[in-house]
Amino acid sequence: FPFDLERAHSMSWIKDIHASGTNEGMARDLCEEIRKSGQTVKKAGIIGGDRAMDEIPYSFVQIIKEDLKDVEIIDSCDIVEDIRMVKSRDEAGLIANSAKIADAAILEARRKIIPGTAEMEIVAEAESYIRRNNGGQHLVVIAAPGNQNLIRPATLRKIENGEDIILEAAVEANGYWSQIAATFTCGNQT
Repeated sequence: FPFDLERAHSMSWIKDIHASGTNEGMARDLCEEIRKSGQTVKKAGIIGGDRAMDEIPYSFVQIIKEDLKDVEIIDSCDIVEDIRMVKSRDEAGLIANSAKIADAAILEARRKIIPGTAEMEIVAEAESYIRRNNGGQHLVVIAAPGNQNLIRPATLRKIENGEDIILEAAVEANGYWSQIAATFTCGNQT
């Protein structure tokens, strides 16, 4: 998408990166680029998401199938996933740094888990730590009470004594992401 084009250029070895404003626009742009290449394309691999979640909308694939009737569309996620599994020592260090920031942010937020504190204050503590310690993009979410709610954005709701709280922080640092989740009890367990 256009908002992510600069980051994509800065992080990828692929130089020919294009952006579209919608999934449908992206599918149409892809078809146009294939036609403009002048090459006969018999198969096109699509990569979207990962092994855990397919993120390619049905409408995207349908546009390609209708526009490029002679092209076989195949799922190419496994090819990229297998390549991504191998990390250099430098990459492993970058991932460890991202995890260190996420872990410390969760522990920093833990200090705010006291009766009467708003969920937003707890999440803000983690977010503040991430920003102060050179974390890039991030998402911090909460489940409170953790035994009754799914992870979600924080609200102004006040934490009560004895509640289980689940905090989760996904942090990007230098292009590498990590995700940490932890469960805490507010005050005294009941």
